[in-house]
Amino acid sequence: MLQAIQVALVEDQVATREGLSLLIGGSPGFEMCGEYGSMEEALQGIESRPPNVLLADIGLPGMSGIEGVRRIHEESPELPILMLTVHDDSDSVFDAVCAGACGYLLKETPPERLLE
Repeated sequence: MLQAIQVALVEDQVATREGLSLLIGGSPGFEMCGEYGSMEEALQGIESRPPNVLLADIGLPGMSGIEGVRRIHEESPELPILMLTVHDDSDSVFDAVCAGACGYLLKETPPERLLE
């Protein structure tokens, strides 16, 4: 039997974080291994329970998602990181990819598209 893909999520908006966690965690082949409201929390949490993939909001209070990705990528360059954003802002997305993200998803992406 295949092992579930372990996903960690960094999102400061509680409703969005809970909704994505339910969607991902309730999908076959995926399991949530961490849900964080800030990048500072995520840096500590993923160290003790490393995910197979990380979803991180670009616009976070405190440490930005981009700075967090830079730090995580330095420690774990093999970890795929997808950025979540409300806006299709090419500058922020470009900065996130330069920091180590492998791509991005718009928060308005339909749920069925997330699991393709």
